[in-house]
Order: sequence, then structure tokens, then C-alpha cells
Amino acid sequence: MVSQTSLFHEKTLRQAVKSFIFPEDLEQKHGIIQKWVKTEASGTLTKIKETSLHGEFLGDIFREVLGYKGITTGEGEAWEIHPEKMLMVAVGLRMRLWVCLRQLQAKKGKSS
Repeated sequence: MVSQTSLFHEKTLRQAVKSFIFPEDLEQKHGIIQKWVKTEASGTLTKIKETSLHGEFLGDIFREVLGYKGITTGEGEAWEIHPEKMLMVAVGLRMRLWVCLRQLQAKKGKSS
């Protein structure tokens, strides 16, 4: 039997969830994610080279949805996203995002 260790400290996580405030533009962010879900569901993403999607994915998910600043939005002084460094992160996030969205859609379908 394999023991599992929590990724986050339970008390810290509970406090973070308790104090979490949804962003005012949540519907807009959801719309961006839904665009990716629909594109994935249509089979389009499997026909395109992953590297062709990196710029749009980084812009949509990291900048628009998650709020990271690029060089221009950080006014050349403070930015948090470097496309070449984020490449592997984006690939992993894309896969995790796809799985999470599929799970949410399945739950939503059951509750309807």
C-alpha cells in the first residue's frame, strides 16, 4: 500500500479557500476557457502541432485567465511570464486543464 502525502497543508488551504474572492470578470475568463474546451472537443487541437498553439495558449490562459504579466503589460520593468521558460509548464497545464474541464463538464451533466 502506498501512502500519500498532501501537496498542501490542510489548514493553509482551508484558510485560502475561505478567504477566496472570485474575480469580477469570471464570466469572461470562463468564456476563454470554454473556447479552448470547444476547440478540443471538435478535434481541432489534435490536428495542429502543439508548438503552433503556444503563443495563443500562453496569451489566453496565462495572461487573460490567470493574470500573468508579459513584457509589454509589465511595462518592461516587471513581468512574470517568459514564453520560452513557460513552454513546458504550458504543455503540462494544458493537459491538466483539459482533464479538469472534462471532469467539471461531467459533473455539470450529472447535476442537470
